[in-house]
Amino acid sequence: MEMVTDFGCRSWVNPLVDDSNGDLDENGITNKREHDEGSNPALDTKWVEISSTNTEKGTFDDPYITVGEGVNSVKAGGEIIIKTGKTDETPVIEKEVIIDASGGEAVIGEMRRQEILDLRITIWEFINRIY
Repeated sequence: MEMVTDFGCRSWVNPLVDDSNGDLDENGITNKREHDEGSNPALDTKWVEISSTNTEKGTFDDPYITVGEGVNSVKAGGEIIIKTGKTDETPVIEKEVIIDASGGEAVIGEMRRQEILDLRITIWEFINRIY
């Protein structure tokens, strides 16, 4: 079975070799479905959708609503895939994880306008030696 991914690359999924119907990361989703949705079935993968109102299982269909929940539930070396959105959340990440976006831009910890204004004033004062 030949497949074309979102990146235009061709990949082949062979159910006899790749165990497409298996569940390598034991998250209840078949390896083939995870591959089709853009995640790596070999990794512990958790999904996040900031605007979601689902039951929050960390799956593609029922994603977590905060990045922190994804970070807390994924194993070290795992992957967190964020569906598009923006959040001011600044999660503490103390283990090696892969964070990726799916379907567009995902912004975590966006600076607020006042912080940007304060930063610009500080830079202007520094350049003009006013301190």
